[in-house]
Amino acid sequence: MRVRKKRPRRGNAFLKGLLVLLLTAGVSFGGATLWQRLQESNSAGSQTGTVRYSTGPSTSPDIPFDEESFQPEAPEESPAQMPSTSSFEAEPSALPGDANFSSSPQEEIPDTVTGEFSVEGQVAASDKVDNSYFDDAIFFGDSISTGITAYNIANNTACVAAIGVSPNTALSTPYIPTREGGKVTVLEAAKSYGQRSKVYIMLGGNGLWQDKDGFIADYQKFLDAVKTQYPEAVIYIQSMTPVARGVEAKYPSVTHQKVMEYNTAIAGLAKENKLPFVNVFEALCDAEGYLPEGVSADGLHLSAEYYFKWFDYLKSHTR
Repeated sequence: MRVRKKRPRRGNAFLKGLLVLLLTAGVSFGGATLWQRLQESNSAGSQTGTVRYSTGPSTSPDIPFDEESFQPEAPEESPAQMPSTSSFEAEPSALPGDANFSSSPQEEIPDTVTGEFSVEGQVAASDKVDNSYFDDAIFFGDSISTGITAYNIANNTACVAAIGVSPNTALSTPYIPTREGGKVTVLEAAKSYGQRSKVYIMLGGNGLWQDKDGFIADYQKFLDAVKTQYPEAVIYIQSMTPVARGVEAKYPSVTHQKVMEYNTAIAGLAKENKLPFVNVFEALCDAEGYLPEGVSADGLHLSAEYYFKWFDYLKSHTR
């Protein structure tokens, strides 16, 4: 009788090799720096246990884009509806806590603020605050802002955002799912947080199909409602974020020039209302005013690292 020699099992070695490869790739993409910042953000949020709303996806590293909701080619009385895949999140998803990222130093992403895209009257640079500044803040926005929840950028704050929100629909369309199975508007959902001393608003991308005058008129209506709901708060109006080169090939109403034009109009609206305008655009664009190549999967939404750049800018531009 012949006795077969046992061959060494290759499966474990293969899996270990694959894991090392993936971790190495993650570090080369800036994983160590990003992981450390996510951990800092999560630890800040764990102290407060704030429950936040979000109707954008929170498990994908790049937020998928819904063309219909972003470009609602529809009359004002018939706004596009939020995709049915949206969900209420009582606890925002985080990256896996057992990832073994290297702590080796990473090359910092260069500062992209050029000074070429400043707006008259925007909030000037100030002493940098820490994450606790957002303890009593609330953020309103569209799918761009859902990334605050998706990437756990500031777990100590409140974020009420949804795919498809625009100045045209923010007051009237029930975007936010409730635990009871219904939906409510963003301002109605925000009432569960009570009064806040700081309000941040970023709207606009879903409204670029509108003419500028109608866009600003709708934005004013939303501002009036926010002022009523938060009479003692500092209301920060944020610019829209830049877009990537060539994005208009897929989304014709979204162009670099139009984002610039409508941002100027939003800055003027903030000035008329005597509200601070925070020009986050200049913190995220390259020397020509576009999102740098490789920052966005769809030309519109940001990578995780650029969410941190956004919040770094907010921390150093306060009133």
